[in-house]
Amino acid sequence: MNPAIKSMRDALLTGFRLFFKTSSLGLNAVLAVVCAIVALKLWNYGAAYMINAGGWPQLNLEYGRRVIAAAGLKDRLVWWSFAWAAYVFAAGFAFLALAGARAVAWKVYAAARG
Repeated sequence: MNPAIKSMRDALLTGFRLFFKTSSLGLNAVLAVVCAIVALKLWNYGAAYMINAGGWPQLNLEYGRRVIAAAGLKDRLVWWSFAWAAYVFAAGFAFLALAGARAVAWKVYAAARG
């Protein structure tokens, strides 16, 4: 193979490797930041829904009797359902954010190691 073509091929391969490593690092960083923002927004929505439901449920019989006797039990149950769904999805996005941050940390560590 012609040495000029071989060196051009090697330069292109090196450039592609560098591009894909850098873009992978950037995408993982974006994933971590976006998922953290979404998790915080969902957590705030969950808190607002829990306020609309009348606060956190308590595990005692007197509270249960008051909730059942009060008007709007169906609305409370709907708001509690929304709140718990928002909290569960927020936890999922928080785990995705941690996974993205972990990937970025490993890529930086691997690059620093050589």
